[in-house]
Amino acid sequence: MKRLVLDIGGTNTRICLVDENQSIVFKDRVSFTGDAEAFSKRLKENCFRILRSEDTDDFVGLSVAGAYLNRERRLWIPNLFGGTLVSPFDLLAIDNDSLFVTNDRISGSMGEMFVGAAKGCRDFLYISIGTGVGIGIVSDGHVVNGSNGFAGSVGWIRFNEERIEDLVGGIGVSSSYEELTGMRLSAAEIFDLAESGSSEAAEVIAVTAYYLGKLIACFTNSTNPEVIVLSGSIGSRWKLLEDRAMEVIYKETSPMITIPEMRLSSLGEDAQILGTSILMHHEISI
Repeated sequence: MKRLVLDIGGTNTRICLVDENQSIVFKDRVSFTGDAEAFSKRLKENCFRILRSEDTDDFVGLSVAGAYLNRERRLWIPNLFGGTLVSPFDLLAIDNDSLFVTNDRISGSMGEMFVGAAKGCRDFLYISIGTGVGIGIVSDGHVVNGSNGFAGSVGWIRFNEERIEDLVGGIGVSSSYEELTGMRLSAAEIFDLAESGSSEAAEVIAVTAYYLGKLIACFTNSTNPEVIVLSGSIGSRWKLLEDRAMEVIYKETSPMITIPEMRLSSLGEDAQILGTSILMHHEISI
């Protein structure tokens, strides 16, 4: 029997079916256009259609870019709803006994730990950098959730009075390039230009790499991971970030700590979907 799993990201939502072998057999997308009511309506329609037309489990999984507040049973997805807390059960029109909810830091970490780049690792960081920045922390084989679901929500960490999300996230990269050149391009386009030899793009990427290195050094010192898995549209461009970031990491990491091995995600955007499905299986088994 297949399982319906959704991953609400900072821009796009993936709606998938996962089979008993933890393979994704169907994938669809819904983009957020700024209208929360229309977005919720589309999610409900898609869920209803799939649950009625497919041989699916009644237990639905949801992973979100932000946090699921355990005590309040509410979602916090700042890139979509600002500071408004949203009920996941109302958002999808699914009964609370039929919905499993987690955040993308935990689901991504679980996906990579069980079937991805961190398979076999018990102490690692899963760093996802796209529209925003989040870190999944796995210590001795256990994912750290925090007292109310916010562990690894690092976007508000500041360096030189600027939020790390604005320094290394996609919107920040675009803004930095626009300040330098007067042109507004996507982060992907800027990375492509840097790869092609553009000095302006390379300058922006060097600053991004510098602050990413500081963030990684900070969490390497505080969690002592053996591996760091990089994911997301920015994290996956590690090749262009590596030299400058590693300079900072070596400089700012304790000499008593072994520098962790840097790995690219082997699951990409599927890490959250598969990780949520794995967590659901574990929940049911218990």
